[in-house]
Amino acid sequence: GGVGKTTVSANLVGALADHGLDVLAVDADPQGNLTEALGHLDAYEAEPPTLFDVLLDIEARDEVATILCEGAEADLLPSSIDMLGSTLELSAAHFLGQLHNGDVVDDPDAVEAATWALESMTQLVTPATIGSDDHGYGLLDDAIARIDTNYDVVIVDAPPGHNPMFK
Repeated sequence: GGVGKTTVSANLVGALADHGLDVLAVDADPQGNLTEALGHLDAYEAEPPTLFDVLLDIEARDEVATILCEGAEADLLPSSIDMLGSTLELSAAHFLGQLHNGDVVDDPDAVEAATWALESMTQLVTPATIGSDDHGYGLLDDAIARIDTNYDVVIVDAPPGHNPMFK
């Protein structure tokens, strides 16, 4: 945190849009500063579904277009206060994907026990919520792929610290 990711993201969105590119900005930072900078502060406090739901609830993933904020320069998938819980959920989704892909252990009893433990600590993460992907990284890709508009560039303002949503 504190290295200027949001400032770089906002300026990059503007510069690329000025060059005629169709840009999608994704504010994955729970602080929501890119959402505010692009003029969509009201979206930060919106009711679900939010980016959190779209990422972690496979049933809500098709609703990604409903949270999309259209802008003069760029479109935005806004952050929300709900994203504060994303680190735990996304870490669990990533580990659960690895677990069910056989990357962690081969013992079915251990997989079952670990799955139960992860599901009991999270709100939305189950083997079904991560879909057929073998890790948590594909959740954002899958959500963006469900938007009908084709963008030339996607700029993601990442949260501070390590987050398993980003490689």
